[in-house]
Amino acid sequence: MPATLNQMPMTREIARAIATDAANRSMRAAGRSAWSREDLDCALATFFVLWPQSLEDGSETAQLLN
Repeated sequence: MPATLNQMPMTREIARAIATDAANRSMRAAGRSAWSREDLDCALATFFVLWPQSLEDGSETAQLLN
């Protein structure tokens, strides 16, 4: 039987992918073709909810920009 979302372990990579998707949705909803500061804030907020450990090292902001 396949695992459901609730059974899958959260990893940094999955949290980053979900955060990127959220920012891309925000960008498209606003009619933009590139991320704004608002979209980056959306990505970071989403990521830190899913992977709060990164608040300690502060490295995720640079990774989401690249």
